[in-house]
Order: sequence, then structure tokens, then C-alpha cells
Amino acid sequence: MRWVGGYGRMDSASGAAYATAAPDPVATSAASAITHLNDDHADALLVIAQALGGYPDATAAECFGLDRRGIDLAVHTPRGHAPARVAFAQALAESSQLRAATVELTHRARAAAGPA
Repeated sequence: MRWVGGYGRMDSASGAAYATAAPDPVATSAASAITHLNDDHADALLVIAQALGGYPDATAAECFGLDRRGIDLAVHTPRGHAPARVAFAQALAESSQLRAATVELTHRARAAAGPA
């Protein structure tokens, strides 16, 4: 099986691997977590985009996707809009780890950004 999700976003899996794959454990909590991040933690999303997402000139960032491996951001810069993908420190095994993973990501981004 081959998956193509846009420029630079593709992967493939054997039939056996696809047949035995488990659903992403974050999938059931993703929508509410995305809403919470966007509504209550816009400042954290911005520093993640700036320090870890490759957009130091970002002026805003919204989360549009979460999965066991990381966070997808829609980043706004003076140059226009762009997507950014930032990985968690490790893949999550269950949705209850999502909060801790996003908090860790925020701490890592703030440390990388340095003093304000």
C-alpha cells in the first residue's frame, strides 16, 4: 500500500503490515485536544512553530492535526502561510499521554527559543 498526502508526505507499507496495523491511539482525543490547544494555548503553538517548526518569523500558528507521533501546525509568517510538522519526543502509546507530550513539546520549544 502507498499513501501520498502531498508534497513530501508519503509512505508505504506491505500488505501484511497494513493488515496488522493498529489505529492511532490519539485519534479519539485529537479533535478536542486540537480545539483546546487553539483556544487556550496559542502562545505555546507560536513558540513551537518558531523554535521547533522551522519558522522563526512566525506571527501565529494553529494546530490542525495531532497523532501519536506529533503535531501539525498551520503557520502564518510575513511571507505567507505554511504547514509545519513537529514530532513528540517519543511516539505515544495511548491518548492519556497527549497532554504530557504537548507540555513537553512546549517546554522544549521555550528552552530552544532562549530568554524572551
